[in-house]
Amino acid sequence: MFVPFFGVSAGCITSPSFIARESGAAVICVSHLRMPDGSYRVVFSPIQESFGEHPEQDAKVWNGFIEATVREQPNQYLWLHKRFKSRPEGAAAIY
Repeated sequence: MFVPFFGVSAGCITSPSFIARESGAAVICVSHLRMPDGSYRVVFSPIQESFGEHPEQDAKVWNGFIEATVREQPNQYLWLHKRFKSRPEGAAAIY
């Protein structure tokens, strides 16, 4: 499934939605950032209500959480990862 990631359609898996729906598990987003003093800060989102009911919306929520974390500390994102390797049908290649 393709949903926006920093405004560009990015391929996203739907497994988290499927697992949440089938298991009834509560879903939270988690990020960790290394701080200048060498410590880490771990951030937990609130429980994502209705996660698993709408896979496209779930992927948008998940990507939005990642985007917010990257905006805070862009130097800690794995920029070598080819996030836009898969493209929607008819979309131009990025790499």
